[in-house]
Amino acid sequence: MDHIYNAIAGWFNFEQLYTQAVSEAQDGSVFVEIGCWLGKSTGFMAVEIINSGKKIEFYAVDSHNQDGGSIADDASYQEFVKNMAPVKDAVNIIRKKSTDFSLPFADFVYIDGDHSYEGVTADIEHWMPKIREGGILAGHDFDRMDVRKAVHGIIDNNRIKQKKNTWIVRM
Repeated sequence: MDHIYNAIAGWFNFEQLYTQAVSEAQDGSVFVEIGCWLGKSTGFMAVEIINSGKKIEFYAVDSHNQDGGSIADDASYQEFVKNMAPVKDAVNIIRKKSTDFSLPFADFVYIDGDHSYEGVTADIEHWMPKIREGGILAGHDFDRMDVRKAVHGIIDNNRIKQKKNTWIVRM
């Protein structure tokens, strides 16, 4: 399948990490993307999964500000669903706050939702214990002070790798 992400608005510069995660994955792996907005990165990951032929469960988690959100938030959610139509069988869309959704384990979690110190801290604390040994916990916007402070506050600095503005930790 050809990639659809170029036709979707948004910011996405971590293609290599997503490609690597799918390449390393086994059948039965579980991936979670926190923060999807209109689906640029979600669409990329879904196509990578489809093209791999592997059985990977992929969850796209974003509240789209469902709790007290505005009409604009609902419009972004509807646009996201529309953008995911070509890959709908490869993506489980979860419209919840990331800390209100849970799985027993995951092999790959990418955090790009609430960029506040409190939000990033909550996401790391919620998802880090669920990452299987050898799995990856990563996130976007490492160039933002609140994100950097939250990551460094929880994870040993020697374990953190950085590529562009993405932080990566192998568990």
